[in-house]
Amino acid sequence: MKRTLLIIVSLVFISAKFTNAAELQVITVALVSPSRSTGLPTAVARRAGFFRNEGLEVRPVTLASSGPIRMALLMSGQAEMVIAGGVAILRGIAPGAPVVVVGGHLSRMSYALISAKGLKTVNDLKGKAIGITGLAA
Repeated sequence: MKRTLLIIVSLVFISAKFTNAAELQVITVALVSPSRSTGLPTAVARRAGFFRNEGLEVRPVTLASSGPIRMALLMSGQAEMVIAGGVAILRGIAPGAPVVVVGGHLSRMSYALISAKGLKTVNDLKGKAIGITGLAA
């Protein structure tokens, strides 16, 4: 009798787990990189179960591309959510894109300009070679 009860209880828990997994809405999130400023918050939320608690299965896709390309993915339905810089999102909203900004996690821009010794101002860069992370950077 105890064994039968144990089997029934186990089956109930197993079926509940599979039912819950089947009910999750799968969404694709486009990230620019797996860096701490874009990829880490999503990874932590996935591991902690925050998305699952809201009925979502999040599938992050890293695209080393510009914000406008990620916005195009969002508008075409190839991604349900993007993590992009504010400028790209606002440029998409300005002409009427039906996009909602949920929030941000940085209080300032996460960019830095690093130069060789002797360069003190932006004007000192005139005629110098500069490296960037991408064409849209």
